[in-house]
Amino acid sequence: KVAGSNPAPATITRARFREGPGLRHVEVVPPTNRMEWPMRDVPPEVRATYLAAEVRIADGAALVDAAGSPLLRDGPVHVVTAWNPGALRPTEEQNRTADSQLRARIVQLGFQPHRAVGCDPASPHHEEGWAVVGMSDERACALGAEFGQDAVFRIDPGTLTVLACDGSWSDSRPL
Repeated sequence: KVAGSNPAPATITRARFREGPGLRHVEVVPPTNRMEWPMRDVPPEVRATYLAAEVRIADGAALVDAAGSPLLRDGPVHVVTAWNPGALRPTEEQNRTADSQLRARIVQLGFQPHRAVGCDPASPHHEEGWAVVGMSDERACALGAEFGQDAVFRIDPGTLTVLACDGSWSDSRPL
């Protein structure tokens, strides 16, 4: 994060990865200025928390366990959030604004967003996001990086995979 400012995700036009001595960055270039999201080294305990997350996807008005989502009939489903980028903890209002901007970005890219929620089974913590069918791993990771995320989820029948947005790691478990 640069100079205590937050980029407005809706104005992001591109993101690209770059590396420096001991630190990976995603360079985010809005139309009017440059921002950088530092890509942190994700500690093993945080990766384990991501992998343990319970993901639910909207099916009509209900949220269903990702393993039972009808979206899986159409191929892998990626789940991306804009909540709590990296180590930052914005207010709920800021998270909801970023969430709306992420939804608009998904639509702008030509995909249909479906509400998703990731829950920590060991606490009341949850983060709202969007499930998308037909997106490549690379596009989903780049989208997550645009919104400052460490990782995104890929859900296949029987498997949940956590993909690092910078491409440096992935972890999987059975659903």
